[in-house]
Amino acid sequence: MPQSPPTRFARSRYWLIGFGLTAALVSVSGIGASVAQAQAVRMSGEYHSSNGALIDLPFNPPTVACSTAANDARCHRHQQVSSGSPQPPILNKPQTGVTGSATALTAGAGTNRPGLQVGGAVTLPTHLMSQMAGPQFRQFQDTAAVYGESNFTFQLPGGARAKNPPAQTRQLAARSFSLGNPTAHGQNNGLTTADSSYVHRAGVDTTVTRVSGLGQLTIRYSGGNGFGGTMAALLDGTGHLFVAGPSIDAIFPTSQQPVVGRVPIGSGPSMLRTENGAGWDYTVMRTQPAGLFKGFPSAPSVIATPCPATPPPTPGCNVVSGFDTNGFSVAPLPGATTTKHLFAWTTGTISIVKTDIRGIFTITATVTAMGYDTIGVSSMGGPQRNLGLVAGSYAIRNDGLTSQLNVQMIGVDLAFVPEPGATGALTSGLGLLGVLGGRRRR
Repeated sequence: MPQSPPTRFARSRYWLIGFGLTAALVSVSGIGASVAQAQAVRMSGEYHSSNGALIDLPFNPPTVACSTAANDARCHRHQQVSSGSPQPPILNKPQTGVTGSATALTAGAGTNRPGLQVGGAVTLPTHLMSQMAGPQFRQFQDTAAVYGESNFTFQLPGGARAKNPPAQTRQLAARSFSLGNPTAHGQNNGLTTADSSYVHRAGVDTTVTRVSGLGQLTIRYSGGNGFGGTMAALLDGTGHLFVAGPSIDAIFPTSQQPVVGRVPIGSGPSMLRTENGAGWDYTVMRTQPAGLFKGFPSAPSVIATPCPATPPPTPGCNVVSGFDTNGFSVAPLPGATTTKHLFAWTTGTISIVKTDIRGIFTITATVTAMGYDTIGVSSMGGPQRNLGLVAGSYAIRNDGLTSQLNVQMIGVDLAFVPEPGATGALTSGLGLLGVLGGRRRR
């Protein structure tokens, strides 16, 4: 049947639209070839720190078991040996760490756009991860510390360290180290090369040792091909640990038992302070107020039902309440000054071994963690770069009577996922119009 002029006109009009869309798509394809890298990247991260073999910050209970067989920079291995009798190693972490996410800048707009390939440089924006934790509580099992309370704020990474901030602060990339490379990409102690006390990282595989009082400590960095950098983990706030049990009671007369001690942690609310990852043997100073031992020989007890020796803790066990309003003071716990020695981030392995001599006992504690850099698949089915970094530190605590070594390990897991860019969205929109136009022609 002959077609009417309006029908022929309509067909011609849709043909013109289709021709225009095809030309537009060809044009967009040409643009895409020139700006294919103009693609946003979603970065997300999660971190926490292990303070010795006991305290995780933030508390964020429950503590869960994990496995170093999986890529997980937050899975830390703790083991203690007392006079040759080793305890089984413990691999665990808080169920949730400090988290955060952001969209990186597009390619060509600065170093904030991360490399999506293994080994590619990444610069993290300040305060990518943060948590205003508020009041938190933690029960401890099979140890002299029975209970903890805190009110902390956490952030990572900080903007720049206080002493000689390196130009590559917050940039994670492949590095080379040697005695002949004294600037060491910011992996130094914050002094200048003209200072006789200047220290820098001189090799990928590096061992640091320290002796303080009756304690000795070794930090060993190995592997990772030099990938890493400096960026500060920040902390603000205060808290307490409560210590109790037979080892504490044995220090005091029977008439004062049971005895509970309250030990301050943190360094007071005023500003976010650098805690980890800012350099290589980079030092920061802290002060802790005095604590207190109190005796509770008569009811009511300030400690709830004891926790079982093996996890998980039963609800309410070891909870301390009424410490201020009950009992009587039996001895002060002196205040202290602490010097923390911070080391850099790595995708390799860090092992920290601390040995203490306590009377006739020799106690050795080991904390180990490892990073990684791999390509995986995102939840959307596309590529995802997974990057894990760890950093070690130690602290020398001096209360005027004794000097004590403490160790810390921090781990962060990062993910980088490309997001659809503006070019891709435009192409998809034009493609949809083409489909609709085709349906109208039928």
